[in-house]
Amino acid sequence: MLDMNILKSFPFVALPGLAYRLLLRKLHRSKYTDITRIEKAEIIGTGEITGHIDGEPVFFQQTIQIKVIPGSLKVITGDI
Repeated sequence: MLDMNILKSFPFVALPGLAYRLLLRKLHRSKYTDITRIEKAEIIGTGEITGHIDGEPVFFQQTIQIKVIPGSLKVITGDI
């Protein structure tokens, strides 16, 4: 499963509070966020869609398809 965090429209005066929560990793507690657990999603826009992958800005055309592929991520830990 993947947690999808949607940031709703917010008034400009709420920006400092949202930035503060983001730095404290508590943005999920804001009334302007909606978190949904998904396996797949399709995001449809009216034009180019701007996003971030691993902190890098990326640009998509009008549609983005997201799908979780179970077992595709290999994780190595220090535990033996």
